[in-house]
Amino acid sequence: LKGKRDLLNINEGIKELISRFPVVVENDIDQLCFFPVSNKYGGGDGIQNIREIVEIVARNQAYINRDVSLRWVRCLDIMLENGKEKKYISLDHAKEISKSLGIVSADELEQMLSFFHDLGVIVHLTSTENLKTVVTTEPQWLVDSLGKVIRDPALHPYDEVELEKLGLQHDVANLFDLGLASTDLLEYLWDKTNVEFLIDLMKQSMLLSDWRFGVKDKEYLVPSMIVQEHDFANTLAEGYKCQFDFSRGILPGG
Repeated sequence: LKGKRDLLNINEGIKELISRFPVVVENDIDQLCFFPVSNKYGGGDGIQNIREIVEIVARNQAYINRDVSLRWVRCLDIMLENGKEKKYISLDHAKEISKSLGIVSADELEQMLSFFHDLGVIVHLTSTENLKTVVTTEPQWLVDSLGKVIRDPALHPYDEVELEKLGLQHDVANLFDLGLASTDLLEYLWDKTNVEFLIDLMKQSMLLSDWRFGVKDKEYLVPSMIVQEHDFANTLAEGYKCQFDFSRGILPGG
């Protein structure tokens, strides 16, 4: 970008995109709706503005200034301690811990988990029954679990000897070539632990969806693993086919 005029041009485009999102924090300092950052060597101009606004917005959140019961704090400490090894605990385990501290109401337990989730100290998702069953005490575990599926085979290859022993070479080839993951492969990658939870997590994050075209066994489509070019002429999928090309523009709203 050469100057203020370029920033203003970008600003007009972004302003239209965020018009439907009133929660977006705009850049009042520069009179822009975004925060430009210089990535020139030795630069970094604009980063301090972002840090300051993040701190201001965070401090103004309702849950930051909320009074919290000591029982909740103690419950959090125990959950984090018990989750050190696996990086998570089950919802049933969380219920046991809370009951031992006098938190017997299901509503209070949900409020507590939601509060600590908003603070970012745990992750407890509630959009599906499978997601509700797990309280993640180390969010990095979620990233690592997803990274076992979404990965660059050139940089992070699987153990080919073990895959051959388990008969999963074809499953891995389908994942890397077609973006299709079999249930057997997912169970192997996730050590048959919390498989339904992680599948629902990927579905809710739009990282995975059910694949129901011409297959006998359960398979899932992982869009980010689809190669850029592939000939689908010989696949088992039937019906109308189309291709969307956004190389000259952006994905439209909606």
